[in-house]
Amino acid sequence: MKRFSYFFFVIVFICTSLVYAKVQSARLAVDVGAGKWKSVKLSNLPQYSVIRVGIKSNGAIILTLVEEAQYIKYPKIQRPLFQSIVRDKFSFAVKIPAAGHYYLVFDNVSGVRDVKLNVTIQGASGADALLMKGNPDKRMKF
Repeated sequence: MKRFSYFFFVIVFICTSLVYAKVQSARLAVDVGAGKWKSVKLSNLPQYSVIRVGIKSNGAIILTLVEEAQYIKYPKIQRPLFQSIVRDKFSFAVKIPAAGHYYLVFDNVSGVRDVKLNVTIQGASGADALLMKGNPDKRMKF
């Protein structure tokens, strides 16, 4: 009976840790003036990690996710990892293809008014990334 209890405890502990994956997250406010752009550096992202970004804005803005080598050439980039126009609420998830530094660029260069953004960034790697990629995280509020 002790063996069964010990085995049951180990199984429950492992399964619980898989269900409640630890996900790193950050929230920030970004104000981008008309005719300007700003960026947020995502440092040392591991290969095959997953990041999920949620944005709430009061206007339209271009969002681009690029690796460091492309960021140096911004805005003349060839192939961003992700790019979209953001209005009101927007979210996306992306798998990081190679380890390194990445940048989220909020571009309001063609805008005629300032844009205020509330940004939530979540990231996970390994087994946690598999859980985060497949299922939207209901805890992510923006």
